[in-house]
Amino acid sequence: MDRKEIAQKAGMEIFKDSEYPVPNTYCFIKGVEWADSNPLFKWIKGNEKLPKQGQVVLIAIPNLEFKVVSYQVMKFDYTIIPCKDNFFYWLPVPDLILG
Repeated sequence: MDRKEIAQKAGMEIFKDSEYPVPNTYCFIKGVEWADSNPLFKWIKGNEKLPKQGQVVLIAIPNLEFKVVSYQVMKFDYTIIPCKDNFFYWLPVPDLILG
């Protein structure tokens, strides 16, 4: 059974008693497809890949004793690396969309 069939089966089960099972199941499947194509960001290890110069990122600086020492939002600069040996984790911060 592929992912779409699993989503269809789950949607049919969830909405079996609904007044509108077909459109609700269809919307459920479309939601699963969207979620699959827009996965959550995962923390990137700084020693595996660095952010682009000037990229706005959320940085986590770990310490084994304290788990995480700090979180920082910064515009990344190669000359100011927040930890020795690039031992930090980072996530890209999405651009703000103003309507």
